[in-house]
Amino acid sequence: MSFRPAPLPDNPFDDTAFRAEVHFTHESGFHHVVPAFWKIPMDLVDEGHREQEKPRPESAFYVRYRPQKPGTYAATLVATWEEDTRHTVSVPLSPLQVTGAPWDDYVRIDPTDPRFFTINGDFFWPVGINFHSITDIRAQERIGHPGTPMRGTQSYAAYLKRFAAGGGTAAEIWLSNWNLALEWRHDWPGYKGLGRYAQGNAARLDAILDLAYEFGIRINLVINNHGQVSERTNREWDDNPYHINNGGFLDRARDYFRDEQAFYYQQRYRRYLVARYADHPALLGWKLSSEINLTAGGRQDLRDWHEEASRHLAAIDTYGHPITTHWSGDYRTPDRVIVQQEGIDYVCINAYLRRRRDDRNLPHHLWLSTQDPRGNRGLGQFGKPILVTEYGGSHMAASREQLLRDHSIGPWVALVAGHAGSPMFWWFEWIDQHDLWRPYQAVQQFLDQEDLRDQQARATLLEVADPWWAAAWVRPGRILGYLVNIEWANGDTLSGAENVSILLGNDIAAGAMILEWWCAHTGAPTERHRINHSGGALSITLSEAREHHAFKLWRIDATP
Repeated sequence: MSFRPAPLPDNPFDDTAFRAEVHFTHESGFHHVVPAFWKIPMDLVDEGHREQEKPRPESAFYVRYRPQKPGTYAATLVATWEEDTRHTVSVPLSPLQVTGAPWDDYVRIDPTDPRFFTINGDFFWPVGINFHSITDIRAQERIGHPGTPMRGTQSYAAYLKRFAAGGGTAAEIWLSNWNLALEWRHDWPGYKGLGRYAQGNAARLDAILDLAYEFGIRINLVINNHGQVSERTNREWDDNPYHINNGGFLDRARDYFRDEQAFYYQQRYRRYLVARYADHPALLGWKLSSEINLTAGGRQDLRDWHEEASRHLAAIDTYGHPITTHWSGDYRTPDRVIVQQEGIDYVCINAYLRRRRDDRNLPHHLWLSTQDPRGNRGLGQFGKPILVTEYGGSHMAASREQLLRDHSIGPWVALVAGHAGSPMFWWFEWIDQHDLWRPYQAVQQFLDQEDLRDQQARATLLEVADPWWAAAWVRPGRILGYLVNIEWANGDTLSGAENVSILLGNDIAAGAMILEWWCAHTGAPTERHRINHSGGALSITLSEAREHHAFKLWRIDATP
């Protein structure tokens, strides 16, 4: 629904001058409050080399609501003006009649096993990539591929279509000033300054979410990138609209995380995002910031800020999307105090390697992200979904051959290490330009009809001879495993196939089982055997082991 109030406020984005919301009350008694938002409809015109935004005349306040339950909803519009004297009007609306079956297509934290996600009760293990922006200059410089033309929704439409066809189901997108931010300094094209939201980018985000949902992709939406509030790393603070030189009121970036007036503007921004986008089922979750440890915020300021921001966002989001934040470095970087906060529903980290500084390899690194027992550093101890949202070589890339191997290995290790989804590869343009989507299809085919959830399920490191590495996700009656040659993972060329045995355990109960070996490159089964185990130690053997493989083992009387 839409409406235009009279009088119309000078700044319709300022909810202290005017705010409106619709109260929906279901016949059973539950109640939802949905904020209205100001929208200038835009035509997004493809001009070949760019996308041009052209406003249409029907600007108004809009309300978006997606009921999840059939029945009758009473509806009341409540509008408040506060520019001169406070004045509130309540307008009863026609009842909303909803038919059909109950519906809940939103990503949730699973209530029975909160290490994972669910959609409408079904297991959801997102397989994704990081589409942080349309093009990436650093990637062009380090990998040597051409840049993608900045064509707005046209570029994202092409990415998402190819990604979905390649097996992808989740992606990260940043609201950065060079991509889809709604707020930046007023003298930059498309932006209007602090507290006035860019309607061209807002329309693009509408379209991108629609496209993502059409293709079965969920979006991890980054509200702020770290450079916006950094004076050092990827610094963009000098151009931030909060900066006093750009019409704002802050001199130092650190004050973004502790100034009351800054909190007020951040709440306005979040309210607009919720009003306009929270109804969309394509939204996987809200990421408060990328690489929060690279911002100017001090430790205690960041702890307090996360408490306030997550609490406010959860309070206004009727649909209950999960909320997260993100750290650079690796799994050792996150502030455990923030990780444990009630308002942080899942945790996002990086998994870049520093090959010259230590002997880590990607399987070891991703495994430790959740399972490191030293000093209880593994993030799996917190019982929340863990997502790697940046990885692939080092933060400055690697050789193409090494990136290919990291891209292929990452999803498999994440699966057996108990991650909540596949790690998101950073170097997305290169993957897209060379049609390198196969790892997503492979792991998706392997996971078809599988469900990792079970309170007794655990990640287990398996015994295997060097240079092989093996691990498995084990739940009662079923094992999903992965085997990889570490020399190959680190870039060596292998001479041929090997005979490899994996010890699954020394005290395995007797019974009949089925063993399936899978090609980890193609995601297709290659061998199937029946095992009649008499009890005790159990090993499985692959006679032609090359590079990496996956396997499934289940008891014949067990359900998938």
